[in-house]
Amino acid sequence: MLGPLLVAAMLLLAACQPRQARRAVRGEPAIEATVVTIQTTIQPQNRTFTHALVIGEDKARSGDEVDRWRLFDFKNGNVTFVDEVAKTYRTESLPSLLAAARTAASQPLPAGLPSVTVTRTGVLRMMQGAEATQIVMRAGTYAREVWVARHPSIPPQLFSMMLASAPPSSKLSAMTRSANDALLASDGFPLADHSEIAYDDKKLTVDHNVVRIERKNVPQSWLTISAEYRDVTPKPAPPQPPAAKRPRAKK
Repeated sequence: MLGPLLVAAMLLLAACQPRQARRAVRGEPAIEATVVTIQTTIQPQNRTFTHALVIGEDKARSGDEVDRWRLFDFKNGNVTFVDEVAKTYRTESLPSLLAAARTAASQPLPAGLPSVTVTRTGVLRMMQGAEATQIVMRAGTYAREVWVARHPSIPPQLFSMMLASAPPSSKLSAMTRSANDALLASDGFPLADHSEIAYDDKKLTVDHNVVRIERKNVPQSWLTISAEYRDVTPKPAPPQPPAAKRPRAKK
């Protein structure tokens, strides 16, 4: 059985291992994009690192995903999952991803897992030139404070696409249902995200902060899928032909 502290620690550490995407190759075609720089700080380890969220005209990608990454398509409302190792990709629509996430989260809570309480405090703060609203989540000694804003440089649907397509955790999805529902309904992007938990007489904290939003050139390949990769998206089942009508028996 998982205790509240262990569950909270798993929640806190799950998003703390970003890796940086490959660097640009000299001579590679470039495109202009919005680059959102996100800084992560972990205490008491005193570790700080950054990664970039690249937003093109109608697509986006997070730079902390390397071997397996997601391409967010705003124009078509879908997410493509790219596997650099297998050289394959598959595409799912946002409605299907949201439905799957809600189905997973609707399962009963396993014994020992606390539910997460969500509070929209109504407190506002100016961040990165946009007005952010505060959302607070708690479960036992675990606490998370998120400041969400509708920033003009970040598509409002991007965060919901990122959240709905994140790899699910069978043990934690039901516990985080109310928290995810609150974030999915927030219609914005988290400009600051602080999590903390008291554990073994220590406080473990993780902060994700948007520190810069700018326009700059990025490698075109960051927002495209190689033509050499194979599409493994499941194909819909072909429609079944109508059943043949039996001839009526003659009287």
